[in-house]
Amino acid sequence: MDVLEVLRRRDLSLARSALAEVHKQKAFSLADAEYSKEELERAARLHAHHIALMSLILPEVEVDPESVTGIDYRLAKAFREAWERCADIPPPVDEFYRVVVEELNRLSRSLCNSR
Repeated sequence: MDVLEVLRRRDLSLARSALAEVHKQKAFSLADAEYSKEELERAARLHAHHIALMSLILPEVEVDPESVTGIDYRLAKAFREAWERCADIPPPVDEFYRVVVEELNRLSRSLCNSR
């Protein structure tokens, strides 16, 4: 599954299917994350893919902004804005979300460069 291609197409049905696949991959990575820093970074990159795909379906998502899901929701909105403006998302302090934001910025740059 090519997340960049799914994002380029902006197809909500395809995005939902891709989200299901990302969730499966992320579950396996998170299960192994306690044993390996590389696996935790892979899980963070997959989480970034989850957030980027969520950015396509944001109007349908309702969350408590203070919950963990709320953090993801804010990052999805930030990703959508970064993609529209071809700008980076500022990095957070948290190590896991720093890797997430790095991957979101990489995706955004790739999408902007392919315009």
